[in-house]
Amino acid sequence: MSRNLNFLVVALLSSFASAAHNCTSFNDRNHGFGCEMRNVLPSDEMFEISMMSREVTNKTDSDVIWVQIRDSQFVDLPPSVFEKFENMEKIMILSTTGFKILNTPYFDKKITLILMKATDLEEVGENAFPGLTSLTILSLNYNKINKVHKNAFRDLVNVDKIEMVGNFIETLDDDIFENNIKLRLLLLYSNKIKVKKIR
Repeated sequence: MSRNLNFLVVALLSSFASAAHNCTSFNDRNHGFGCEMRNVLPSDEMFEISMMSREVTNKTDSDVIWVQIRDSQFVDLPPSVFEKFENMEKIMILSTTGFKILNTPYFDKKITLILMKATDLEEVGENAFPGLTSLTILSLNYNKINKVHKNAFRDLVNVDKIEMVGNFIETLDDDIFENNIKLRLLLLYSNKIKVKKIR
């Protein structure tokens, strides 16, 4: 009897510790095989992403190239939320509320694309993208960004395109893109940036 009770207590504690969210898996014409997760709630502080393996045969977590989280509400991402997807190259977070500060190294060095759109993101910190030398596209359009640390992009030596359209940015450090030697396209329109007058 006590053994069963102990098992029940452990099971209940585990369910409170992390909530598994099923990720709908499919092949995308543009991005390859990946999975989409919706409706993460604020109560799911330590949520996990679980691929619905029955939907697609002969596919495992290591086959996932991209992950998309959308239509959700969370304050932070668990530190190792993407760890199981060892070959993931692209992450997209769309139409999500509550997530305001990006200053934690969530992303693996293999990441080539990060897209965050229509979120509550306000601040891009110094440790948002450390070591992401493979990143080629960073798209942060239509969020609420008003602060970008001067070293936020320092490791993005191969980034080709940075987009921060439709935010609330007023100023950027003069040398913020100094290390982005392959940067070809920079989009900053629909912000509050004031152009300095040269005398």
